[in-house]
Amino acid sequence: MELKSGFSRYYVYSLPTNYGKNVSQQLGLKGVNIDEDSSGLSIVTLSGMAQLGDASYIPLITINNLFQEVANITHLRGSHSIKIGADLRRRQTDPFQSPTARGQFSFDANLTNDPSGAVAGSGNPAASLLLGFPASTTRSKYLVNPGLRNWETAAYLQDDWRVTRRLTLNLGVRYDYYGPNTEVANRISNVDLVKGKIIIAGRDGVSSSAGVLPDRRNFAPRFGFAATISKGTVLRGGYGINFVPNMIASSMALRNPPFVSLYTVTATPLMPLNRLADGLPPPVATDPARPTGSLTPVAFAGSTPYVHQYNLTLQREVGAGFVATASYAAALGHRQYIFNGSVNVNQPDPGPGAIQPRRPYYSLWPDVAAISVAAPWYNSNYHSLQTTLERRFHEGFTALATYTWAHSIDDQTVIANNRKGERGNSFLDLRHRFTLMTNYELPFAKGAKGFRARLVQGWRVNAVVVLSTGIPFSIGNAASRANTGAGDRPNLIGDPFSGFTQSVFRWFNTAAFATQPLYTFGNVGRNTMHAPGRRSLDMSVHREFKPIERMTMQFRWEAFNLTNTPPFGAPGGAFGSTSFGVISSAGLPRNMQVALKLLF
Repeated sequence: MELKSGFSRYYVYSLPTNYGKNVSQQLGLKGVNIDEDSSGLSIVTLSGMAQLGDASYIPLITINNLFQEVANITHLRGSHSIKIGADLRRRQTDPFQSPTARGQFSFDANLTNDPSGAVAGSGNPAASLLLGFPASTTRSKYLVNPGLRNWETAAYLQDDWRVTRRLTLNLGVRYDYYGPNTEVANRISNVDLVKGKIIIAGRDGVSSSAGVLPDRRNFAPRFGFAATISKGTVLRGGYGINFVPNMIASSMALRNPPFVSLYTVTATPLMPLNRLADGLPPPVATDPARPTGSLTPVAFAGSTPYVHQYNLTLQREVGAGFVATASYAAALGHRQYIFNGSVNVNQPDPGPGAIQPRRPYYSLWPDVAAISVAAPWYNSNYHSLQTTLERRFHEGFTALATYTWAHSIDDQTVIANNRKGERGNSFLDLRHRFTLMTNYELPFAKGAKGFRARLVQGWRVNAVVVLSTGIPFSIGNAASRANTGAGDRPNLIGDPFSGFTQSVFRWFNTAAFATQPLYTFGNVGRNTMHAPGRRSLDMSVHREFKPIERMTMQFRWEAFNLTNTPPFGAPGGAFGSTSFGVISSAGLPRNMQVALKLLF
């Protein structure tokens, strides 16, 4: 039997660059800098251009306490090794984080376009900024310091069974329970979209978890095997389900009125509704009976995301000290929550006229813009062929070469009203990747002695080679045409990968895209393009000397990106902007360093 008890504390105090400075006030923005949480510079975004201002979601001040009790029993019986265990955890999470305490002013080209539509793309987001006409203005400020609490429990049974000398089976089952969050003073609230009202924990019969139900269905079977097929050949495989708790991020923290101050103004493509010079009104607790701005409900179902994982691996000795491995590995995600946590269910369908009256929940909450629901919206699947060729250190040489072909697809929704167009490459879809790592001890003067031996023996060379394709990105409109208050994408009318001369000024065929008709979604899918890949060679040479018995001197010369190959960033993906298709950033060039270290 093994019994464990533990406590850990994790403390985050992350502050923006201009924390404590009233930078927005100094620049003439009214009503922004009212306390330390809102100090600094407001976020100003321009379509297709660099963002100004301090980042969103900071200051981030979080204290996490974890109390844990673990019990395991291992029982050996014949060819079986049976293990039974349980795990109990109590989490105390105190996160304070406002999404946009300083406010955010977003500008696009719509409000400086030719209003007749005769000249497409005639506007400019910088011109809209100079005129002071934001496409949208938002502020979401947290008013309380919450103390979230929840329980986690787990139990498992596993049997490692040595069936024969050549076959071992691993059989098991695990149960996980991740309780819903509660708050020490019931300072959390949720949105009941069916009844059309905001519910507050501990009031009017609402549960302490603000209506979020526990998920008690998390049973996870596991199976694995290892079989020796012949001398030097092994076949392994396995399957299992893994439940993954959701992070207690802003979208999952039940931050809704009356514990937040929310403010949103969204202009139409032809009519500004406010000016930058107006600044922001004083933040006050938003009334739950008449909310404004944006709401962030959490689905009552409280489902726990889970992943099916399985693999089949063949490993073989191939001579000269090399071992080759080939694996098929897959992961299928279910009940997944959107990466940023939520989907706006209050986004109107494309159409003319003012945006706000066309929102689905306008009749209930006429002053609410986004209703970003955190719910198990999407599924994902990942399939891969993973190969390695390894030579462990022998006769002064070791090497490891890997090649992976993989494809990751999901239907993570970005445009809520266009979900059919959202299934596509995952943002982690790295299709091809090759790596080579070597370490070679140079065979100079092996039989030498004396001063010559000290000078030339023991030198080692290391090298790392990485070749990979790029990660995907989406093409979007610099100025949206659907008139939904959110982004959209243009139409694809040609082949973006042919019919042009590729350069950093035109990385793909920009003529393959065209403006879609007004008040419609374009037909371009999500993450259909890939950024430039990576080609890099890092190398080092090092040697250790022993001037005396108890002292070691180490010399190292290291070169990163030795070939000085430009590691290009992704090209501009905002259709209609001057940066569309243009690569304007790159990673570090060749970098070398020399070091001398004394160890004693």
